[in-house]
Amino acid sequence: MSDGLFIFNSKRPLENVFYFESSQRVEKLLPLLRRLFKIDIKKLCFKHTRFDNNGTLLGFWVIFHELNQMRIKFSNDPLYRALLSQVPQDKSFPLFFNKSIFTTGSNRSSNFEPTTFERLLIMLNVVRWHGKSSHSKTIVFYIIERCWMDLLQKYAKASGILLIPTKRSQRITVVKEKARAARNALQRVITAMKIKLRNSKDYSRESSSNFSMPVMNQENRAPHFSVQVTNKINIKNKMYYSDVFFCHEVQSIWKNNVILLAINRLATEQDWQDSQEVGCRIVAIGAHRFNVYKNIEKYDNDIPSLKLPQHRLKNYKDIDSSLETQFLNIEYTKYHSNKKYWRQLIVDLQIRVFVSEVIWNNQHIPFTDALEESGGISAFWQRSFQEFPSPESLVSADIMFGWSDKMALIKDADGSRIKYNVAVGYLGDHRAELLKPKAANIRRKLLDSGAKKIFVFFDEAFGKDSRWWIGYDVFRRNYEFLLRKLLANEWMGLVIKPKKPEFLEEDLKDIFPLLNEAMKTNRLHLFKEPHFPPCGAALSGDIAVGTDLYSMTAVVESVVAGIPTLVLNNEPFNMSQIYKNGKDRVVFDNWDDLWNYSIDNMGKGDLSRLWDHWSFFLDDVDPFRDGKSAYRMGTYLQWLIQGFERGENRETIMADAAEKYAKQWGEDKVITLS
Repeated sequence: MSDGLFIFNSKRPLENVFYFESSQRVEKLLPLLRRLFKIDIKKLCFKHTRFDNNGTLLGFWVIFHELNQMRIKFSNDPLYRALLSQVPQDKSFPLFFNKSIFTTGSNRSSNFEPTTFERLLIMLNVVRWHGKSSHSKTIVFYIIERCWMDLLQKYAKASGILLIPTKRSQRITVVKEKARAARNALQRVITAMKIKLRNSKDYSRESSSNFSMPVMNQENRAPHFSVQVTNKINIKNKMYYSDVFFCHEVQSIWKNNVILLAINRLATEQDWQDSQEVGCRIVAIGAHRFNVYKNIEKYDNDIPSLKLPQHRLKNYKDIDSSLETQFLNIEYTKYHSNKKYWRQLIVDLQIRVFVSEVIWNNQHIPFTDALEESGGISAFWQRSFQEFPSPESLVSADIMFGWSDKMALIKDADGSRIKYNVAVGYLGDHRAELLKPKAANIRRKLLDSGAKKIFVFFDEAFGKDSRWWIGYDVFRRNYEFLLRKLLANEWMGLVIKPKKPEFLEEDLKDIFPLLNEAMKTNRLHLFKEPHFPPCGAALSGDIAVGTDLYSMTAVVESVVAGIPTLVLNNEPFNMSQIYKNGKDRVVFDNWDDLWNYSIDNMGKGDLSRLWDHWSFFLDDVDPFRDGKSAYRMGTYLQWLIQGFERGENRETIMADAAEKYAKQWGEDKVITLS
């Protein structure tokens, strides 16, 4: 049995015994256990959408409130503070360690924590809810022993739960962690061999030993500007999503020594050809795991294996071999191994300015520390809407390009280490004007097919396991409602912008006949391009509709583009200020209310007032609203590069850039955090 066995008190012993997860082997043994020991043990079946916490789904409450509250408790925990006091005071290791504890990404030490903090807190709250509904006075909850049991037991106790750790079948040790690393290394070798065998002639990988990386020397220190590419490089097409969108608006950046770092992703021949046109380089890191075009440079140096001193706690009894101490030593080694790797890459590639949007794991932290120690500057930009602080969004950087000054408040609240928060506006607003012709063409086709008014629908991804996130049933219900409305109303046109169009046919297989019938009306346009911006879809309609308040980037883009936009709050997220300020004006609790409100306003003829209802929100996502956010960011980055060209040090360069920006765009647009 894995994490999550709990018992409610009852008149009969062991009458109410539930579990969350188990292996297939244990599942087969359960009928026998029930008969032999007369234990009424059963799996707890529940859905994310079932539990409400004062108007907010319980899972949302945990993710957007409880996790950060737990992070704050950690920072004041004597054991946590004692652990960190035993290691040399590296600038950002505490952030790296903190994020290792809370992250749900693949970089977690999963042997130490078989269940993520997020999921465990959800479990405890689900158990609390069940105990309350069954009027249980005592709830016993067994979990596999893990780090930070004292804090977790205090959290559980506050909810009336006795949390009991069960001993592991095998004590986690550093040796075991190294064995896991060795298995992963072997798997990487096997993967690389498979890729090499199946690659076509054009994608055959050259041996990294034949590639000589330029080495920094005293005579040649030309500063390089580096961009981490993660989704779509898209060097040439300004209309679509791109990792280098700011270069589209400030073309002079290409005149610098630009390097695109393709970290653990494929890099195609088209990427290489585009890079040649603008004169930049693409360097693939981790190329042995992905298809990488043969002409693209590859940096395949291995992350070094360091042997660092094992830190011990002198003032805690029996703590030297504790899970927390082992966890600290493993994470400390990871941090320094990665930092050494990135420092060498920074020197080899002569990087002076680095920009990225990847903040959701802790891997950027050793990179930015190595860059700072090398005299360079790191900058990150806000990709997604964020209303609440979260340990997972914690970032360590010199500069954060946020949509507004609100990002500074969020980063301060989640424990981030940032020197300057620079408000640039919604990053993507420049695309709206470019997409208007394509949007007008889509609109014209729907109107020619009989549509009078057009709805635009943004869906959101769903989780495969509906216990931990919004499930498929919610996703299907949203589609079904709009498709049936389209078939019932000949005046209606519908534009659908899926978040993941490549999976849509599989995702909608249960209602595929309904989708096909809707397509036959010629009043439905379904976007199948994975990198098409939401504002391009929004501009083709009269009203745009988003389906949630917790993941609102598409809605933000639609509002910034000037389109009347409504949001469905069918999965309650009432803790949001958007709900509190926009209820029954731009936010609705169910489809029927949203639909009736839309029809009523369409009948009145003027839909512009629906956009006006977002006035309380606009300055939080774009205080400029002039289509120049990418230009502002690109210009700021250019100032940093020019500072290095003049031979100035990083602190002077950043201070001068902040002063220039404040003078041009307003002193309130640059906030110094640390």
